[in-house]
Amino acid sequence: LGEVRVSEFLYQNTFYSFRPEWPSIKTLLGEPNMTKRLLEIEKESLNETILRKLRKFIEYPKFTPDERSLSEQGARYDACVCRRQQLEGAVKRASGRLQRCSRLATVLADEHVIWQKHA
Repeated sequence: LGEVRVSEFLYQNTFYSFRPEWPSIKTLLGEPNMTKRLLEIEKESLNETILRKLRKFIEYPKFTPDERSLSEQGARYDACVCRRQQLEGAVKRASGRLQRCSRLATVLADEHVIWQKHA
């Protein structure tokens, strides 16, 4: 993976909720509160397309914060943010499944009560 291509891709996905085009991302990189804004990204802004694209980097064996820090220290942070986004996406999907299961369990419990009344 080329360092420039990886960095550009990560920043496009990281800053997607702010501004999705590359020229404005470069200006955001110069802001002093960039790391604070990265930590405040809303989890709802992570859609499945972004998570699928991130997965190919996460599954790459040399894409770990320690490996990335060998090339430059900022790249370590990029890898950490990318992994955090992937984990938040997994949590979002799991919580959605749990909410649907909860609703289904409630409906089934109500059905059970109705069937007991008619039996």
